[in-house]
Amino acid sequence: MTRQTGNDDPKVVAAINRAIQLDKKNQTSSAVALLSRLTQEFPRAASVHGYLSWFLLQTGKKAKAIKHGRLATELAPNSEKASLVYFHALWKSGRQIQALEEMKRFMAIRPSKEYSTIIKDWKLDVHEVN
Repeated sequence: MTRQTGNDDPKVVAAINRAIQLDKKNQTSSAVALLSRLTQEFPRAASVHGYLSWFLLQTGKKAKAIKHGRLATELAPNSEKASLVYFHALWKSGRQIQALEEMKRFMAIRPSKEYSTIIKDWKLDVHEVN
């Protein structure tokens, strides 16, 4: 993460930490509002878009969660966290094929313990498919 994106800017770090605290206090809408404002100042900060996507998903704003999740992966294509947030936004929005495409895209870059765990948790049994 470079200074050009703003990911390591103290203001970005402080705002993300504040948003996490707000979420822990069940004030997720306030976390969304805080990070939404921050995207105006730091539009290339993948971390802001990733956290905003996660909190939007929790508030049921799936389309916006997908938008910010996609932005996070475009800004930081090698970020496993960004990829996982985007995957979950797609999956929970009923876009499983796109979610699987994101999983495949990321796993072509490098292995992922999280994605491997997700796959194992599906417990696919070919004998059950008829």
